[in-house]
Amino acid sequence: MKNRKFSVVLVDDHAVVRGGLGALLADDPELVVAGEASGSSDALPLIIKVKPDVVLLDLNLRHADGLELAKQIVREHAETKVAILSIEDDPSRIWSALRVGARGYFLKSDDVETILSGTKAVARGNVFYTAGVARSVLSLGPWNDGSIDGLTTKQQKLLQLIALGLANKQIAYELSVSLRTVESYRKQLKAKLGLKTSADFARFALEQGLLN
Repeated sequence: MKNRKFSVVLVDDHAVVRGGLGALLADDPELVVAGEASGSSDALPLIIKVKPDVVLLDLNLRHADGLELAKQIVREHAETKVAILSIEDDPSRIWSALRVGARGYFLKSDDVETILSGTKAVARGNVFYTAGVARSVLSLGPWNDGSIDGLTTKQQKLLQLIALGLANKQIAYELSVSLRTVESYRKQLKAKLGLKTSADFARFALEQGLLN
């Protein structure tokens, strides 16, 4: 039996962007475009109808507030994940998207493979922020008022980066440590906190106030 494809709804007020992005997604054997919308008025009924795995949403919509739309989708459609695809690289805007529940954030300047990989990661229940986006978000931290018992400052920073979906090699670069050190720290955190997947790390980080 063939593997189920992840369904995606595209929300962007530029038809050319939707068409181009739709063509790219259609070329991926794991993704299928379930529909397109230009704003809240057509996006919400479409989401109710097709129940997509992911909504790929632009923040800059002419007739709607992208952040408010993301918040509404997260609140009313728990089975659907939201990922942002935008030209916005302002840390405060990225942070706002994360706060309302977006599980991914990609820039329109990112390469095609990053957007495709990120969309599939979000569909699987993980979080996915590119290294540049994660760096912008972390520049606004730390966000918790205290420390997590038993974790060093570096371990908390590592936890944040894992929760944001960065790969070990990217984390090593951000923390200025070796790849082996990151792998060792990651194993220690898994054992200490009882976490297994990136989604587990994301949930724990949110619960502990590291991402909100």
